Amino acid sequence: MSKLKPKTIIPTNKEDLAFNAGIKSDPQARELDSNWHQGAKPAGQFLTPEIYQAFLQLKRPCGRPKSGETKLFTAI
Repeated sequence: MSKLKPKTIIPTNKEDLAFNAGIKSDPQARELDSNWHQGAKPAGQFLTPEIYQAFLQLKRPCGRPKSGETKLFTAI
């Protein structure tokens, strides 16, 4: 299990029950069960190629940005 940040507030059981009751009372909110996950498809299968490419361009690349200059190896 990952470590929590120092100021993380964990809800009490009473608060958790209130959250779940609020979710159940909202007709537009639902929990995603295993049946939903089994029917899920990758975005590339149902989006048009143009929209999918535009979506991919919105994603930020992971990691450090590539440098325009490469380092020059110098050994002594």
